[in-house]
Amino acid sequence: MTGIDWLQSLVNYEKRLPSKYSDEAFSTDRYRRLLARLGDPHRCGIPTVQILGTDGKGSTLAFLEELLHLAGKSTCAFISPHLIRVEERFRWNSLPADTSELDRCLEAVRPLAEEGLTYFEALNAAFWLWCGERRPDYVLLETGLGGRLDTTTICHSAVKILTLLDRDHVGLLGGTIPKIAHEKLAALVQGVPTIVGKQSAFLEEEIRKHLEENYVTAIWTSTAARAEIGERTRSHWLARIGSGRYGARWWSLALLGDHQVENFASALCALDALGLHPPDLEDPIAIRPRWQARCQVLEDCRGFSWVLDGSHTALSGQSLRRLLDQVFPSEPRVFLCASSRERFPWCYLRGLARKDDRLILVDYPHPRLWGAVELRESLESEGWSHHPTPTLEILSSEEALAAPWPHRGVVVASGSLYWAGRALEVLSGRGLQGPTD
Repeated sequence: MTGIDWLQSLVNYEKRLPSKYSDEAFSTDRYRRLLARLGDPHRCGIPTVQILGTDGKGSTLAFLEELLHLAGKSTCAFISPHLIRVEERFRWNSLPADTSELDRCLEAVRPLAEEGLTYFEALNAAFWLWCGERRPDYVLLETGLGGRLDTTTICHSAVKILTLLDRDHVGLLGGTIPKIAHEKLAALVQGVPTIVGKQSAFLEEEIRKHLEENYVTAIWTSTAARAEIGERTRSHWLARIGSGRYGARWWSLALLGDHQVENFASALCALDALGLHPPDLEDPIAIRPRWQARCQVLEDCRGFSWVLDGSHTALSGQSLRRLLDQVFPSEPRVFLCASSRERFPWCYLRGLARKDDRLILVDYPHPRLWGAVELRESLESEGWSHHPTPTLEILSSEEALAAPWPHRGVVVASGSLYWAGRALEVLSGRGLQGPTD
């Protein structure tokens, strides 16, 4: 059995969530004991940035990677989940690790693992061994579920970034947004500066109160970064942004959407907090993160467009809707949506689709996702058809990706990163690529 085979045999909460968010299911003590047996590889002296929140964690990480590379620094990054291959979770200068590297590090973890070790814990421990081999200038960690009991919180961060908080994992983290926020905010600690990205007005006061009561040094991008959007296209967003010790510059961002400008502002503030600054390049400075299925536009040889987006919360659905209104204002839209069972996607779908759009619930065989028939029945039982909403259709994932969609219009695969990853795998195999200027 290879290390990767062993990894697949472990309890994986990305496939089936536990019934309770507890110290037993998400045991930081178990993880600490494993790290100690491995020689505490996370105490390696490499400056580390932890990114946590609900929406935009991975995109902010990918932006910070690019900024660090522009500053001449190397990076190792840990992300979750992966879209197609598990090797994606270990990123060396934005590129996935070799299979042999991942397997070797997992083989080193395996004989020291105790009963109950999870898939995520094993990967995170192996990641630190990999960092010890690579010796990057900086380590970036995307938090998994929550924050208080997440393995990425065990590290000693130089800087933390808090992205937009929203309603997510309701059954585990709490039935209200404030309860969910508490689980994530608990990972922020005194002595570690925290970049706080744009937050909803509903939560901002509560976040400020928590940070003040726990003596957390907070840098709010709403005051530390100044953003002005100059251009929105299917290939890039042009924005003028400055932060901290350096003035505003024009940036060409390949991750699309006004919300991605906010994520980039957080990354720029983090770069400043690390004591670094961008190189003196001519404006606009191109930022092209290797980051897929986040408002990603793909086109075929006819110019027909797909948009892949793993968004699943109400606020992220509204962000995707705004982007579509901005770059596909008149094109007909077909939505191919899947959703995880721990999320009831009423608010997400209501904010995303217009009355005249086609809305298709996709039956994608993943243990975390709703079956399409069951989801439609649940939405209808809550009065879906009594609102100005599109009719709910159903297709299998194979039918949805093989359907002869019309030449004019845009097809959007969204609602779940698992589903968006599958769509990316199929469409990339057909040679679809991003638009060019």
